[in-house]
Amino acid sequence: MIKKTTGLHVHCKVNLYQDEEDSLEICKILAENGADSLQITKFLSPQYFRKGQSNQDMLVSFADKVAKNVSIPVVLGGGRSDMDKIIELLNNTDIDFISMQRPFVKDPTFLTQWKIDGYGKSECKTCNNCYWKKQSVCLIEYSD
Repeated sequence: MIKKTTGLHVHCKVNLYQDEEDSLEICKILAENGADSLQITKFLSPQYFRKGQSNQDMLVSFADKVAKNVSIPVVLGGGRSDMDKIIELLNNTDIDFISMQRPFVKDPTFLTQWKIDGYGKSECKTCNNCYWKKQSVCLIEYSD
């Protein structure tokens, strides 16, 4: 109804729950009923997507599976901020796009550097302080 009355792009954010088959079915239903794109993420995702954790890539196979089963663009959420890894993921899956939020809080220009230098990587350590504090500023300074 929204799409018919407004003509807007309908983007649906879908959280992967415990049952992948149910989540996949929800994605198919959305795609068949007017969604223009789907973003795959996880409920309370900042808990899950911290650099260095073993489950950092937990959504990749599911998002790829969704992309293979729907005819609309699929967007992967979940803590990506390294150009090489993003390009590898996009080249080796059917996932169409990557979404980013926290990397821009730490370094809003990293994609500009990517364009200029041919490489970009946000300095965001995915500590989640900006998320938990609900502020659009990085609260921790790191020295590498």
